[in-house]
Amino acid sequence: MTRKSRRIVILVSSMGAGGAERVASTLANAWSERGDRVWIVPTFLADVPSAYPLHTNVSLVPLRVSKSGLFRAVRSLLKIHALRSLVRKLSPDVVVSFLTNVNALALIALRAERVPVIVSERVDPAARVELPWYYRAGRSMLYQFAAAMVAQTDTAARRLRAAIFRSPQTWVIGNPLPQSLHSSPTRADLIANEKQVVAMGRLAPQ
Repeated sequence: MTRKSRRIVILVSSMGAGGAERVASTLANAWSERGDRVWIVPTFLADVPSAYPLHTNVSLVPLRVSKSGLFRAVRSLLKIHALRSLVRKLSPDVVVSFLTNVNALALIALRAERVPVIVSERVDPAARVELPWYYRAGRSMLYQFAAAMVAQTDTAARRLRAAIFRSPQTWVIGNPLPQSLHSSPTRADLIANEKQVVAMGRLAPQ
């Protein structure tokens, strides 16, 4: 039986170097390779090329909103309108959103649309460093309108559910491994009787 291809929009703040951006590119490439139609929509109002390679069939479509001489509140309203118009034009089967500020934007813009929005949280709320209070308040009230929520660990999922009014169905999904890393022949070699230190991630308080 032939699998039906899906139309998927992925929302991210940008496609510069970062963990959420790497996950977005990995998922977009994998879904595109299996035959889905995928668009990545950065909501940051600047043309920044992707820091990660994208499949030739993945479309990078930034929001188009004038930035000159506009107050932040006005830009936010314009972004809501631009995102709603773009999603209507692309007519996806599902929207997958990354990071709280983008998730809030997506849920506000697409509240009246008949497209499921899956929100993805990349940080444990216990860190208390990732968001100002108004984003945390928005997350608490808006996430009830999501079709589903994705967290990276059981602990983060539990804390998120406790912080959200009428929490949506929640799934714990770890980061996917890009095919280039999965198939890499490179391995770390342990040298007998020598102490070694391996570090991963960025140096930031969290």
